[in-house]
Amino acid sequence: MASVCGFLNIVLALLALTGEKQPDDLVVLQRGNIPVIIVAPHGGNLPIPNCPPRKGEGHPERPRFVTAQDVGTRELASAIAEAIYQRLKEKPYLVILAAHRKYVDVNRPPEFAFECEPAQKVYDAFHRALEDTCQEVEQRFSCGLLLDIHGQGLNPEVVYRGTAHGKTVERLRKLYGEEALTGEKSLFGMLKARGFKVYPDPLGNPEWPGYSGGYIVRRFGGERWAIDAYQMEFGMKYRRKEVRTETAAKIAEVVEHYMKLYLQRPPGTSEPLLHRAKPQGIIAQRTHGKICHKGLQSFSGVAVLKVSSADDSPPRAGFTRLHVHQQNTKRGYAERDVSIPQE
Repeated sequence: MASVCGFLNIVLALLALTGEKQPDDLVVLQRGNIPVIIVAPHGGNLPIPNCPPRKGEGHPERPRFVTAQDVGTRELASAIAEAIYQRLKEKPYLVILAAHRKYVDVNRPPEFAFECEPAQKVYDAFHRALEDTCQEVEQRFSCGLLLDIHGQGLNPEVVYRGTAHGKTVERLRKLYGEEALTGEKSLFGMLKARGFKVYPDPLGNPEWPGYSGGYIVRRFGGERWAIDAYQMEFGMKYRRKEVRTETAAKIAEVVEHYMKLYLQRPPGTSEPLLHRAKPQGIIAQRTHGKICHKGLQSFSGVAVLKVSSADDSPPRAGFTRLHVHQQNTKRGYAERDVSIPQE
């Protein structure tokens, strides 16, 4: 079986050599056979054809506009996937954006993520790939672990935890208690035991506001999915080329323990690990991103069964942020946040 790093290096080399690229070409996806998803949304360095860099215009209410690449995170994500394979002889899922962040930011809601149609197509391709991956993990394994790999420049020696203050690991906390997030055998507790300097520390303290979890972990973690989603903000100490292998090996060891501790059915339980309330009534309609008439709603061609206000990031002027319960033939029903243009 080919190595994960070898696979990724070949794909990225071919992408760099090819001319015109389709949106799906800029999303590197490797299917796995364990319930672990490694994501790197900001490590890409390729341009999007016919797409100028973002300027951040029209988003005055958005406090942070960033176009810089998270250097070394694409390579670190690949190294983590490779280390997991070498340790377990099983491959995790891997989703990497090869496009540079200055053209599209897939860790933002769509109204803040892109400024041209080619970038929107890449954004949609990335989230389609990640959503399909999360759906497959739920179908095959009932639950999963998502590690969203980022880089930060605030403190080069620290790895910051981002779970929206516990919201993106709701499944974990309900089944195993707060110690599973803040104790010695939590993900970051096990990292700390292996020499990582982590934040928060103590682990029960509030997460750093700027690194408490972005759009990806908020969308794919928590009660809406049976996925424990962590944003991991690595200082440069852990991303440098000469230390990536060591960093990845320690994370792979922690992932193995996490799977044994938290990704199996708790002893003495027979209920499914997915806990979803049945959807209630149809109340609106959406077609191609616009409300057509009240009474029926669809999003990406799928019927929506219930809509409520979203408590996520503030909407751009002219948009309404909604949380929807959506019919889905693959999983029965799902939940997500969407932005709907106001009438």
